[in-house]
Amino acid sequence: MRLVGIGLEELGLEEFQKGEYFKGELFIDADKKSYQALGLKKYGYLAGMALLLKSAFREQYSRSKEAGITGNTAGDGMQTGGTLIVEKGGNVIYSHKMTNFGDHATPNDVLAALKIEGGSSSAEATEAPSCTSREACEGK
Repeated sequence: MRLVGIGLEELGLEEFQKGEYFKGELFIDADKKSYQALGLKKYGYLAGMALLLKSAFREQYSRSKEAGITGNTAGDGMQTGGTLIVEKGGNVIYSHKMTNFGDHATPNDVLAALKIEGGSSSAEATEAPSCTSREACEGK
């Protein structure tokens, strides 16, 4: 299996790599062509600020803060991302596009799409793991 991450800027890349938060290939798409091709939304300043006031974002932010996850908020924070799982040959078997900040694919949905034991697409399995480092997340 090949794991690929596509970021949109170099800002924070060194810190991200040093923290070993991702075990895969990393690419930078400064022109955001892959983001555009996938239909990933970039919010304007006013719309982005309104999203930060929504309860879903505030709840996710609170959970992250309680878990000690601080993160780096520098850079283009108005671009949404997503999770895409593609089989060899190009068939997309899972796609999750962020609809707002803090909206992430759930680990159980990803495991279920990969047909890995423990994966469930049930509505009750929607929380992301509460981890503060790569080591703490391993095995989840």
